[in-house]
Amino acid sequence: MDGEAASRSPGAGDATHKKQQAASSRSYYYQRTKQARKHHPPVNNAPVIHNPPINSPDSSSPEDPEGNTPAVVTGDSKRTVGGRRWFFVCLAMFAIHMLHGLGTTIVPDIQGAVSEAFDNVTQLGWLSVGFTLGSTIAILPLGKAYGVFDAKWVFLVCFLNSVGGSALCCAARNMNYMIIGRVWSGVAGAGMYLG
Repeated sequence: MDGEAASRSPGAGDATHKKQQAASSRSYYYQRTKQARKHHPPVNNAPVIHNPPINSPDSSSPEDPEGNTPAVVTGDSKRTVGGRRWFFVCLAMFAIHMLHGLGTTIVPDIQGAVSEAFDNVTQLGWLSVGFTLGSTIAILPLGKAYGVFDAKWVFLVCFLNSVGGSALCCAARNMNYMIIGRVWSGVAGAGMYLG
């Protein structure tokens, strides 16, 4: 009979075991994060999010019958930029993203004019690949630069380099200079996009 009962419900014991494992792993994770917060306090009064797991002893609240406690943010989380300044900051970020998107997608529109002006169709594909290749190459070094240096100055240098790359494309006398300008714009565009 015991063999028949076990064959009828093959996963009944497994489900209970999995629930116990999940509860113990949540408890272990909660204890480890609690220890980490104790030994490594937040830097510069950064906001700390306390969100205990669902099955922890201190997770019950009278407002929520399921025992889910919403995350509590402590520390100074007040935004310092507001009003017109916030509007212009958002406008500048949107404009930079539009410029990067324009640099990425403009090649199909200018292919005809470029191939007629330089009479070189064999290197035409490098115009779009050059921008993407420059962006791909520069992502990691620029990400590190944003972490090490002041973000405002890294962003401004990237913006000025993007203008320089675009100026080189405008003044190009042959296809090679056009490709170099596109790669230069791609490198700078990645920096603007990351900023």
